[in-house]
Amino acid sequence: MDLYKGKRFWPTLTKEVSFSKQKGTHKVDVLIIGGGMSGLLSAYSLARAGKKVFLVEKDTIANGSSSLNTGLIQYMSDVEMVDIDEAKNKKVSNDFYLRSQKALDYIEEIVNELNDPTISFRRNDSLYVSNDEEEILKIKREVVRQNELNFETEFLDTQRLKK
Repeated sequence: MDLYKGKRFWPTLTKEVSFSKQKGTHKVDVLIIGGGMSGLLSAYSLARAGKKVFLVEKDTIANGSSSLNTGLIQYMSDVEMVDIDEAKNKKVSNDFYLRSQKALDYIEEIVNELNDPTISFRRNDSLYVSNDEEEILKIKREVVRQNELNFETEFLDTQRLKK
């Protein structure tokens, strides 16, 4: 199945990484299938914790859907806290968002630990914009919920946005 059409951005900036095919039997603690972002982070974390890890990838490392992403990693989900509150409860949304923030902190820690000039991590602000009154009310409720967990969020009305 083709994951994309056109030219991918990341391969133009990076060198393709692949390893020789392994033969024989290998004694490992953990076998990870897939050399994308999730597989690589899992392998790194487990190896860092002292596990003997074996990662297999059918093609080239980080060349599938990981090479198609925007490079944007955020603690926020496609589902807002207020929606998780309604579908589940506040404990579930709190846990999800706090774990997501912790994961983001962990990725930053890994980048700093690797100390590789070709890898960077930068925190940026995000902005939700809407001209729909119902959506604006939802954004305001979301700001309140995220502030309950000490996320630095604020609502900017039209006047503040113009500044």
